[in-house]
Amino acid sequence: MTIVLLFYFQLFILVLLVSANVDSFTANVLQHRYFRAVAAKSADGAGLPPAAANDLWAVHDLLLIGYHGIFLAANSTAKREVQDHATNLAKMLPSVHPHNKCRSDIAKLVGNNERPNISAVAEAAWACLPARFSASDFDAVFLNETDAVAAKMPHPKDQTALSSCSDSNWPRTCSYWIALHQMAFRADALQRGAEFLHAVVPLLAGGALVCDGCTHHLMELHKPVLSESM
Repeated sequence: MTIVLLFYFQLFILVLLVSANVDSFTANVLQHRYFRAVAAKSADGAGLPPAAANDLWAVHDLLLIGYHGIFLAANSTAKREVQDHATNLAKMLPSVHPHNKCRSDIAKLVGNNERPNISAVAEAAWACLPARFSASDFDAVFLNETDAVAAKMPHPKDQTALSSCSDSNWPRTCSYWIALHQMAFRADALQRGAEFLHAVVPLLAGGALVCDGCTHHLMELHKPVLSESM
């Protein structure tokens, strides 16, 4: 079920990419046809090649931008809801993150904490990857809500550290695409698919895509699974 619903998200991104330009579609989408084999290898614990694991760098942004709900009104019910959903995702990462070291490192950080520090978990989601990413490894970073405009389209400075996303014109979208599918694969295998979807979709609807038009389209597409406050 999780994979089916993510398929709709995939269609949404496909439409977005095609509407941008054909070259972008060719460069960013067709190269991911190998994805299912990589996801399956990750889900059964076999691990990922280092460069492929580095493609998961935007789990950091999914958590942190999602938590801040940048397109939601301050102090609103919707804003509080996405903060809860980001917290739930953070607590799921020790189970669903595709990279084994990240599962282990984040598990130590989260522990039994009901409200783990989202910024700390997001930083760990960078540091646990083979490239040991930090803020200095990107040309722009989202660390708090005031960074939304400047960090609308961040790029890792060393593209050779990446695999499928190494030449993407949409680097965060590419990383989201890979991370969401691989985490959904693991969540389904662990019978936690519905829990994963309930954690992730509101984060995307709250502004994790950092694209106003994209977010409005996503919200329309996912109305049946979003709360009334969204």
